[in-house]
Parts: sequence; structure tokens; C-alpha cells
Amino acid sequence: MGVTPAWVADPELGRTWERVRARFERAGLQAQGYVVLSPATRGERQAVAALLGRPAVRARVRVDLAGLDARLRERSGIGGLAEVLPAVTGQPLLDRPAARAQQLAAREAPLALAGELVTQPWADRWVAGLRSTGVLTGRDDAEDIVRAAAAVMAELAQDTTDPPGQHRYALSRVELAARLLGDAHALDRGTVLHHVVVRALAAARDTAVPTAAREVEELWAGRASRPICCRGPAWSGDCGWWMVARWAPGWRPAPGPVTPCT
Repeated sequence: MGVTPAWVADPELGRTWERVRARFERAGLQAQGYVVLSPATRGERQAVAALLGRPAVRARVRVDLAGLDARLRERSGIGGLAEVLPAVTGQPLLDRPAARAQQLAAREAPLALAGELVTQPWADRWVAGLRSTGVLTGRDDAEDIVRAAAAVMAELAQDTTDPPGQHRYALSRVELAARLLGDAHALDRGTVLHHVVVRALAAARDTAVPTAAREVEELWAGRASRPICCRGPAWSGDCGWWMVARWAPGWRPAPGPVTPCT
């Protein structure tokens, strides 16, 4: 690439190049449309006139980007706007429409995955909630979170198929997270995964997403016929709302102390 000529690199053109660059990037790096300049000083008016190859005596000067691009290609020795703008501003160009499309695709990818992995009738409500809140937006682990949430919901949705005399025991959230996800704290309150699963539970029950801690635990408990993880003897009335999986009909916890939920 040749040396940028003085009539292109004139410091008085700083504001001009900022305006031209912004319009060029918004147009997807295409020389389309125009900008209106308002040279504030005599030096700036002279620099604009030299750039355009015509007098700039009015307070407002309209610059057609296609015409400017053609003039630069013909006379600058380094190319058109795509080559000149990085040279005079010192920054690479950004194709803004392409960047927005890429951001949108990145945002929609985990939501599309959620719709593929969870096919129950309530899935659309769940995905719509995730989209509106933007809870997964910009996260590198968004798809991992969706896969984990889908695995949890699939486990909670399983019907009991144990043969007579054999029962499927309930799991706490800690146990469920450890068994399904390999991390006992993956479903702790405050994690993004916990929030995503709570939204799924609320969508499945066609109810508003709870915000109060007790309401959240009651929503988890709603996945079972009754809570099992207790903070005292079974059926003592001091049971915590930590139940996350159903158990076989007819199963009853043994009397006496029960290990507190964590």
C-alpha cells in the first residue's frame, strides 16, 4: 500500500473521517448513502474542499459516499474508503450489520437448542422467558447451561416404572446435581442454571416465575407428591422445601431423624 497523500491525511479532516466512517460501517462497509458535514473553521473547510475536489463554502456540505469512494480509488493511491478509513483513523473497520447478525445468531443458538432438547408443550413459554430476560445472552457456557437444564427437566419428568415392591427414592437438589451434572452445587440458588431450571418448572406448571426464596422452594417441591428432605423427624412439620424428584406411590419415609438437606 502506498503512502497516504496529505490531502487525505490532513488533521483538519478528523471530524469528517469520523462521520464518513460511521456511515460506511452502518452500511455494511458499502459506499452507500451520504453524510452532511458542518466545517467549523477555515482550515477545516479548505481540507474538505481538497478532499472532495470542489469548493466547500457553505455551512453544510453534503458528501456522497459513492462519489468519495470513486475519487479516492482514482487519486489516493491506496484505494477507496475500505482502505483509506483504516489508514487515517488507525482502527480496523467494523461491519456493523454483520456484527449484529452474528450477535443475534449467538443469542438465538442456545434458545434454539433449548427448543430442540425440550419438546413438551410448555417449552415455548420457557424459551420465550429466556429470550425476554436475556439470562443466557453473551455467555460462552450458554449451550452447556441449556443442556444441563434439559437433563434436569427430563429427569424430573420421568414416570416411575419400578416393578412392584421396588421404589424409586426421591433426591435432593444436591444429589440430583451430583448424579446428573457431576457437581453437587450446580443447582445451588444464585447460579444461572438454577434460574433457568426454575423458569422451566414455572413454565411446566403454567405459573409465574417466583422470586421469593420460599416460593422457589415450593415450586421445586411441586415436582413431588410431598417433601422428603426434612430438618427434623419425618412428618414433624419441619420439612424443608427441597424435594426435586417424584417417588413411587405408596412409599413412606421411615420415622425418626432425617439427614438435613444441604
